[in-house]
Amino acid sequence: MTDSRLPERYLNDRRINRLSAEHFRSYVMATLWSVSNRTDGVLTDQDLTLIPGFSMTAPAAFEAAELWAGRSGEWTIEDFAATQTSRHDLETLDNARRADRDKKRRQRAERKPDGPTFTPSPGDDPGDVSRGTAQDRTGQARQGQAEYLEPSGLDETETVNEQTGEVTDAAPRYAYVTENGKTRRVRAA
Repeated sequence: MTDSRLPERYLNDRRINRLSAEHFRSYVMATLWSVSNRTDGVLTDQDLTLIPGFSMTAPAAFEAAELWAGRSGEWTIEDFAATQTSRHDLETLDNARRADRDKKRRQRAERKPDGPTFTPSPGDDPGDVSRGTAQDRTGQARQGQAEYLEPSGLDETETVNEQTGEVTDAAPRYAYVTENGKTRRVRAA
């Protein structure tokens, strides 16, 4: 992306401040156009017709204010080199960005594994059931009543996490087994 600058010194530059609003807009638009088209502040008479909102009376005002210098169908913005990024610098930046993108692409290709990048860990599978959260949900494919397995009471080794409601057991006595779409609690061996 190419950006043009409006230097702070334009606030006190008599040449700029004496321009009419129409000519000031033309000056700014010509500067923007020159930067974006990388002309280094050189504009031809044909270029002026391509600049949006440009007043064709502006070049004479710019020349009188010593903002532009003219020569046979070509205009040069006088302070362009001091206030804007040159074509050479913009091309250097473009090349550096391109080299960085290519380097990053190569690094990603070298790190990319051959197989799938996702390896599920225990608890990631929606079918996994944690103690205290076991619910058997009834859907269209399942007939019958849902069976909720809540412990009837906590024994001395079970605790409840107040934030999550998860029941934990230091020495589990029960395990949950799913058979034929139903989950049941059995004594652990």
